[in-house]
Amino acid sequence: MSRKPTANISIFVENIHILQEMLWEGKIDFALLEDHFNRQEFAHKSIPNEESIAICSLGNNLAKKANFLKDLLDQQLMLREPGSGPRDILEQALYNQNLHIDDFTGRTQITNMNVTKTLCHQNIGITFVYREAVKKELVTGYLVEIPLVDFNIQHPFNFVYLKDAPDKQQIESLFETIMRLR
Repeated sequence: MSRKPTANISIFVENIHILQEMLWEGKIDFALLEDHFNRQEFAHKSIPNEESIAICSLGNNLAKKANFLKDLLDQQLMLREPGSGPRDILEQALYNQNLHIDDFTGRTQITNMNVTKTLCHQNIGITFVYREAVKKELVTGYLVEIPLVDFNIQHPFNFVYLKDAPDKQQIESLFETIMRLR
């Protein structure tokens, strides 16, 4: 945006199904999606793995020592809506350890990342997010990572667009710019 201040840009944070629909309808040029999209219908370019981590308030006793995933079950879990990539990834990680989101003491479904961060900061609960999404909050101490011995999730993102997009060359050029800036 700083290189092209006159560019018209809209950013949407939605689940995978809505973003795929927006691509088909021509409402957006591309989407950044986790791995669960129709590879037959869309062109895509991979973005290297992002690490998922558990986070909480500095005041939460989980922040002070290494834990196992099962040690988090007495917490209020804040998570995205069904069909969202982060939730799917979390549910799979829990399944791999014979756990389920219903095993947590409580669950709160939130579609807005900023609300989730605020509630975690206020020690209302914990959540699982991509490290990149809370990089600033971790550096400032607003939030802290819950050290987990048995949770190491790295997941790729994909730059997804219509295979027959009329401005395919421009979209692919934007991908290259994003990768350079990363």
